[in-house]
Amino acid sequence: MIQISFDKVIPSRNELEYCVKMKKFRIKDWWQWQTEFRLEGRKEKFDELVVIFKVYFSFKRKRDIDNYMASMAVKGIIDGIVSCGLISDDSEQYLNYSVDLLIDKENPRTEVLIYGAKEENK
Repeated sequence: MIQISFDKVIPSRNELEYCVKMKKFRIKDWWQWQTEFRLEGRKEKFDELVVIFKVYFSFKRKRDIDNYMASMAVKGIIDGIVSCGLISDDSEQYLNYSVDLLIDKENPRTEVLIYGAKEENK
């Protein structure tokens, strides 16, 4: 298992809805670059991955999980995983992911847990 952490909470799709198109792509790119930085130098290659996003908020309120699964930040993190070479493609054949919405009043953050299924033969 590979774990990476961000000291930010990923924005929901609704939060990004009001951003202009260019800002949305900059947000996606920021999350992708941050993921690439955290995974830099990893040698593992996998046939399949399961990625679990654990998003910790500082306060409890009703949230729609679909808005986080469709977030540009999630897309950026997944693209970062692919660009680092952990997996060759992010299609459903190779990658499954889920998002857990949790509470940590003291430390809001996003954690990404990456589980490799079937390491590629080298």
